[in-house]
Amino acid sequence: MENGLDLVTLILPIVVGPFICPKLPESVSMALALVFGKSAEYISLFNASMVHVDDVAMAQIFLLEHPNATVSGRYIGSSHTITFEELSQILSAKYPEFAIPSPDSLAKVQSFKAPGLSSKKLLESGFKFKYSVEEMLDDAIKCCKDKGYLK
Repeated sequence: MENGLDLVTLILPIVVGPFICPKLPESVSMALALVFGKSAEYISLFNASMVHVDDVAMAQIFLLEHPNATVSGRYIGSSHTITFEELSQILSAKYPEFAIPSPDSLAKVQSFKAPGLSSKKLLESGFKFKYSVEEMLDDAIKCCKDKGYLK
């Protein structure tokens, strides 16, 4: 605490879900790279840590309202880490109207597998994430359809 202020930082992974901004957010574009066919962004999805935008807002409010959680300032707000293969399986099963690359075809893509982010400190403070990966993707795809980014 310097100058009477506590600084708390919520470090975020790929933020997914509905959006209100007029342009497609980069994080949603990245999370839905398999849907949009943006193969240049596939590298970001090999061991992707994600969080729903509403969970981000709830985590920020939680940290503000629970000063005992702010003992030391950095928290990671990642609710899920998902592999490229799992993401492909979820999207192709739920959205057959999109040409999602199969896990077999993605095996040729070269990348590194970054370690997943751990929200252990945030969870131990008493916070609970609400949204699943499927809900994140559903909300993002619905929003993209509503705003004309997907048909």
